[in-house]
Amino acid sequence: MPLKHIWEWLDISLFSAFSTATEEQILARSLQNRVDSKFICKVDLLEDIVSQWSEGYAVIRVRGNAETLYESQYFDTSSHDNLADHMRGRRPRRKVRVRTYQDRNLTYLEVKEKRSNETTNKSRVFLNPSGEIPSPSFVREALSEHGFGELQPSMKISFTRTTLIGIDYDERITIDTNLVFEDGKRLVSLPNLVIFELKQPKYASNTPTMSTLNRRSERLQVSKYITGAQLLWPERRWHRKKPILRQIQRCMQ
Repeated sequence: MPLKHIWEWLDISLFSAFSTATEEQILARSLQNRVDSKFICKVDLLEDIVSQWSEGYAVIRVRGNAETLYESQYFDTSSHDNLADHMRGRRPRRKVRVRTYQDRNLTYLEVKEKRSNETTNKSRVFLNPSGEIPSPSFVREALSEHGFGELQPSMKISFTRTTLIGIDYDERITIDTNLVFEDGKRLVSLPNLVIFELKQPKYASNTPTMSTLNRRSERLQVSKYITGAQLLWPERRWHRKKPILRQIQRCMQ
């Protein structure tokens, strides 16, 4: 299937059976403090997996569409200290990014912190109340204002996301595909990879999504941030994370 038609097929075929999430459901499942479980599969398996969830989950639609384009510009020190913390598995650690939700014309400064107890905390600041995409100088001022003035752009990650909300279960699941990584000099894409991220207030193994993903996909604590670094900067030493990259590459074959 041509890549440009993948998400048209997903929206028309896969998610037509899902009800649309209400504003109340979305707010009730925000899960800013949560436990994340990640899985991967090849895009060819996605229809069979997602079709099993249509009765118990609602889909977030933006202007009638189940898919939304995300662009995340990550910021780090000149020596990539935040990335190094992720590579070494240090906790607490943080990621600082400016994320733009293209289909909703929203831009946020977001900080994600992985804590020592395995929970993830995300805080964010709205950057474009005027509705215009913030300029680089405006972003720089926002970073300085919130204590991140020493950081500089490192990599940009874009992907398309569909989000499902549990109707009876306190969880949400994101489905990411069409991943593209770039740093201004290089660009790498992973068109055949799907990343599921199941977000729960605490780990629960008996929900429909967790049960299906454990059976039909590969559990892998994959980080788009680290994967992008491995693909964009292969000349650096990433020995600790090489098995994860190899598993991703095998999954796409």
